[in-house]
Amino acid sequence: MKQKKLLCLDVDGTIFFKSLHNYLGEKLMIAHKFGMSITEELIIQYTDEFLRNPSLGWRNKERLVTLVKKAWSSEYEVALVSFNDYPQAVKYAMTKILKEDVEKLHIVSYLSAALKKYYMVHPVCDKQKHIEEAMQKAGVTNPANVLLIEDTLYNVEAAKKSWNESCINRVARYKF
Repeated sequence: MKQKKLLCLDVDGTIFFKSLHNYLGEKLMIAHKFGMSITEELIIQYTDEFLRNPSLGWRNKERLVTLVKKAWSSEYEVALVSFNDYPQAVKYAMTKILKEDVEKLHIVSYLSAALKKYYMVHPVCDKQKHIEEAMQKAGVTNPANVLLIEDTLYNVEAAKKSWNESCINRVARYKF
């Protein structure tokens, strides 16, 4: 029986130039201070603003779509793993480029308790839990069958350290 394979992609800093999480957090905090209700519609509106800004949003959406579709055609599951507390915004952004295929993605997007406590100070934690959750969602049991594309060296090194030597070449520090 063939073992399942998984491509894990980081979001903020890897597929986007800047942090969608930080952008939304700042915008929503200002909106709240001015008495606005924080709604899904407002999150989508700010996500659209972020995506339209060439210095914040997509690094290379055409290349990303090609990569994801090639991964799927090569029998990889694809997951987005992110320290982003707005998974609905991540899914919405991916819907813009993948349309209905977005449902094939495994999205593991949240801030860990440690990051919330220390307000995004590294090295408080790494993405291992996110990757393990993505593996579980995708039905992947062997870490050697996981490819991680991540821009933060700390997360790359943590993945290399926690996986065995056979996985070291399966982790890449990369930006689109």
